Amino acid sequence: MSRWYDVCCIYYKTPQRVALFDFTDPVLHFRPMYGVLYVLKGNPKNVNPNEVSDVTRKIGFLQGDVYDENCLGDSGVINGFDRLSPLHKVHYNTVNDAVEALRSEEIVAFFTFYRKKDLSLSLYSEAIGLQIRCGRGSGGHFIMRKGNPLRHWWNDAFAKIQENGKYYKLCINNERKYGIELECV
Repeated sequence: MSRWYDVCCIYYKTPQRVALFDFTDPVLHFRPMYGVLYVLKGNPKNVNPNEVSDVTRKIGFLQGDVYDENCLGDSGVINGFDRLSPLHKVHYNTVNDAVEALRSEEIVAFFTFYRKKDLSLSLYSEAIGLQIRCGRGSGGHFIMRKGNPLRHWWNDAFAKIQENGKYYKLCINNERKYGIELECV
């Protein structure tokens, strides 16, 4: 964060993040999500979702996603992942970028959370392999530098608006306004 920001919004807790940042109490609950490997439709490269025996193959990840190489590596479900060099772990800014990398054969697979209704994914790729849970718990938190006093201020203020009902009113109004079903804590 390089002291450019005081806080970043709605992050899962991961072991790597907990080591670097302080987290507020959760501000939203997320529906359980899981990560999967995506390959081209029909898996023409015969990617085995349980084995990375050919360490020359490249796997893609989305930049800043909780479903990253740490999650995949820590899961222990893919044999040989620990032997995959950093040169074979490619990061993309968007799902569309990763799908294009699949289509151009820059990568043979990419790992992210399962997206049921993403058109670019459903047209060109399919999910294979085990469902892998990443992150701790199911809440979204604000994160900040270790020791930032803003965390205590926020937690106290947030508890007050939960107690007086303003938070739940905001949740309901935002669901109606934006058509997004939120799971308030």
